[in-house]
Amino acid sequence: MAGLFDQNEIAAITREALTPPAAPAPMTAFLGRLSLLYGVPFAYLVPDERLLPPESLRLFRIEPRWLDALVGGALSLGRGGMTRHLLNKTQAGNFIAAIVSAARAARPPGRGDETLPSATLPAFAFSGFLLHSRVLEAWPGLEVRAYGTENGGDRPLALLRLERIAPAILLGIADGAIDAIEITQPPEGLHFSAGSAPQRKDRVIDVAKWAGDSPGSAALAKRQMSRQLRFTFRVEG
Repeated sequence: MAGLFDQNEIAAITREALTPPAAPAPMTAFLGRLSLLYGVPFAYLVPDERLLPPESLRLFRIEPRWLDALVGGALSLGRGGMTRHLLNKTQAGNFIAAIVSAARAARPPGRGDETLPSATLPAFAFSGFLLHSRVLEAWPGLEVRAYGTENGGDRPLALLRLERIAPAILLGIADGAIDAIEITQPPEGLHFSAGSAPQRKDRVIDVAKWAGDSPGSAALAKRQMSRQLRFTFRVEG
């Protein structure tokens, strides 16, 4: 039998046998969403409510080994003889790049920012935050941006997941290490402020006096528009 193949053919057959098949797209898509903690019970993320009290913001970094264990647990179900090789190779890291790519592709459309997921970060370089506040119920469209420090400056990070998992709890996961969170009042929450506008005796605003030297109604509106509330929280140290 040895004479049927030369050494190059034997080497090629061996490489083909040892090369794992491509990971099925549905599997990588599922594991990608799992890597963003979709389907993970909230009690596993916050085991004690005292860790996330009302009116608090908690930032965290996701331990890659924890995600490896999470993916490994998902892959440990239904191991048959035909799939054992594929699943073992996945756990060994052969398909981690595909899983991370699937996680980054799971980013919901219309996030409201132009930051794209990174293609250069190492596998599972994810971090996140949990915001517990009544503000979320008052302003459902609250805008959130995440930044990472790079070369002494702030670098916008793509938010791969931003979801209200309870009426007053917001979960966000970013592509990279978060060093700052910026929370901004949604545009629909803006309003005009009359301030100390002059009034006539019938409690009607005297628009002519109020406008003063403003060149038109648009200039008056811009002058009286309330400023957007914006808060930035930075990681100390």
